Parts: sequence; C-alpha cells; structure tokens
Amino acid sequence: MPFLVFEPDPIVRADICETLMAEFADQIVIVAETAQSFQGLVAGLADPVVAVLSMSKEEGMAAVAELSAMTRDTRIVLIGDGLATDAAPAMASAYLQKPFTTKILVDAIKTAFSAPQKDPS
Repeated sequence: MPFLVFEPDPIVRADICETLMAEFADQIVIVAETAQSFQGLVAGLADPVVAVLSMSKEEGMAAVAELSAMTRDTRIVLIGDGLATDAAPAMASAYLQKPFTTKILVDAIKTAFSAPQKDPS
C-alpha cells in the first residue's frame, strides 16, 4: 500500500518521509509538495493508498471528503494543528496533533492500516 504524503513544511515533510521509509521500507512513499499536486496525485493513484495529510481545518475537510468519494480503500492519517479532534474519527482512519513524535506517527499509521474498510454503500 503506497503512502501519499502532503505536509506544507519541508522539514516536517522530510521527517515524515524518512520515518515512513525506515518503518515501512517495503512501501512506496510519494510526496505532494502542494495541495494542488496532492489532488492530481490522488486522481492518478489506484486503490489502496495511505494518505498522510497535514492541512488546515478547511483544506483537511475538503481533502478527506474528496478521498472518501474517490475510493473506499484509502486510509487517511490526518495531521492537524487546528482541526477539532472530535471530528477526526469520522473523517480519517487516524488523527494526530502537531507536534508529534516518530512513535506517535508510526502508531497512527498502524492504526490506519488496521482500520476497517469503509462501507461501500
């Protein structure tokens, strides 16, 4: 299951990618440097995928809605610094708040992997 990563901060993005490549070495990591490139990459990827997103509340809600509409096999790890945590379980497979540690990120991804598939109806 490939990872699709969007994080606007290049330092945090590099840390996320390094963690993914170290902890999940058998998976592909694809990086989107802008929200627009993220949307283009999502449209070109086949199921399933793990999307690791760091966005504002409005961008995050729109991106999750778009991903959910496109595929039921996408696992979404949402990284927030303004998104209400009580909305996260309904929107994403896993949620973490900035700042976070490598362990918290890996645990969130493992939670996303184990999340049940969305109901196709």
